[in-house]
Amino acid sequence: MKSFLTGLGVGFGVAMLIAPRSGSETRQQIGEKAGDWWEAGKEQARRVAKNPGELLDSAREQAKKVGESISSAVGDGRRLGELLHKASGPDAALNTITREQLLSIYGIGPVLADKIIAGRPYNSADELLARGIPEAAVKELKRELVRKFSA
Repeated sequence: MKSFLTGLGVGFGVAMLIAPRSGSETRQQIGEKAGDWWEAGKEQARRVAKNPGELLDSAREQAKKVGESISSAVGDGRRLGELLHKASGPDAALNTITREQLLSIYGIGPVLADKIIAGRPYNSADELLARGIPEAAVKELKRELVRKFSA
């Protein structure tokens, strides 16, 4: 506020120096403008004084909108985090693991590795059971994926 008033004072000073009218005319015009601004400010203050509840209601409404926006953004961020976690977790790795990596897991041979790759994409390792992959191989695969993903 102090900077504003300083700038305002400097502006008036410069205006006085370069004004095309005489000093008295310019001062009169500035005085009239200042009076107009003063009256407008008083009128605004009267309106607020007459109905302070309206101003408060408006502020509450704005605060509510901001709160809703923040809640929405937090929810979006949470959903994005969940999606990123799922996209980079063990279940996602099931869709990208190579044949050689599958073959390195105990209980998974060439036929089973090819069958797993052919059945992609998977939402979870449990879908392998529904596609005829033995439970022991699925357990070992899950264990290996979790180990690799955690490292």
